[in-house]
Amino acid sequence: MNEIALLMTACVDPSAVSPSIMRNDVETRLADYSTALDFWLRLNEPRIQQIVFVENSGFPLDEFRRVVATANIYKRDVEFLQSASNWCPPEVHYGWAELAMVDRAIEESKHLSQACRGAFKIALLCAIKIALIIYD
Repeated sequence: MNEIALLMTACVDPSAVSPSIMRNDVETRLADYSTALDFWLRLNEPRIQQIVFVENSGFPLDEFRRVVATANIYKRDVEFLQSASNWCPPEVHYGWAELAMVDRAIEESKHLSQACRGAFKIALLCAIKIALIIYD
């Protein structure tokens, strides 16, 4: 099987995590994540058949569902996982909450537990083409 699952993590409202996050405006972050999801849905890469989108601030997923409804031209199977668990201990980096999202996705995602060839964790618009070349 050549299918690859993409794991997208998002924290639309980072107010509970850290006031030091540079891009902390909720509307800006919502636009960033929506743009990224739109990009991955429209990317002409047949190996990407599944996207797991994990959001950890409890922000409503309506905008992301709208993006899937309008941009999913390759009919990828998109799975949403969500929690309101973006808290992290004050003595650690806010990346702690990011790793918690990845752990949760591995445990709960139907796509990541199925026998796909592999998965990539992506951060917004990272260079997946390079990763796919290396993966081959």
